[in-house]
Amino acid sequence: MVLYPSYRTQPHVKHFTIERYSGLYEYRERIRVLFRVIYMVDSKQNIILLAPFIKRRDKDTQYALELAIQRAAIIRQYPECRVELDLGGEMPVLIHRDI
Repeated sequence: MVLYPSYRTQPHVKHFTIERYSGLYEYRERIRVLFRVIYMVDSKQNIILLAPFIKRRDKDTQYALELAIQRAAIIRQYPECRVELDLGGEMPVLIHRDI
């Protein structure tokens, strides 16, 4: 998504307008299955993936949204503890930052 900004628009990305979910977005991809990821964008424009899922039923999105809200609250409460994915090099690197 970061590498391909055109994917940040409909139909690939949906911004939730309901107040409870206003800071959340849904990335949508269809590759034989309906693959979705609920994410948020922080103040530094970092994309934080919260809840990936395969949509099989209508309630799957609702379940993922509730999970994303819980995870977002934890991330906001403890911002110094996170896992980053660095795509700058040839191989993606996971960087874990402890408290």
